[in-house]
Amino acid sequence: MNRLIIIIIAVLLTQFIYGQETCGNSKNIFVVTETMPVPSPELTDIEKLINGKYNITICDLEEGDKFLVQFKINCKGEDFDYQAMKFNKEPLNCDIAEFLQKTITWTIAKQRNKAVDFSGTLVFKVSNSRFILLSESVNKMSK
Repeated sequence: MNRLIIIIIAVLLTQFIYGQETCGNSKNIFVVTETMPVPSPELTDIEKLINGKYNITICDLEEGDKFLVQFKINCKGEDFDYQAMKFNKEPLNCDIAEFLQKTITWTIAKQRNKAVDFSGTLVFKVSNSRFILLSESVNKMSK
């Protein structure tokens, strides 16, 4: 019984220390803001980094496949909840989402000069055995 209590406390404490969450109500997460978050490194550099680390065979992808990476940025600029999946909603079989979370830092999204929670999506396509960040997602993220 004591061991169970210790495990529960450890899990709750770990969640408190390491857990990231939105600042406001989860229903108030913006997908477009007046001041969009800006990534560092730039998205074009991220495409190069992904192509240097991954190949389509490792990720179980084929020519022409598309996949997306969804994530959240809270009003403090902390990014979290990265999820990578194919367009048919199957999970991606490699750790690109974790890699992006470790690699990218974002500025804060603002609406009416107030920091807000933000949900973003990056869309990639496999072309010539390389991962290509589609221009639509680059334009959406950089406006």
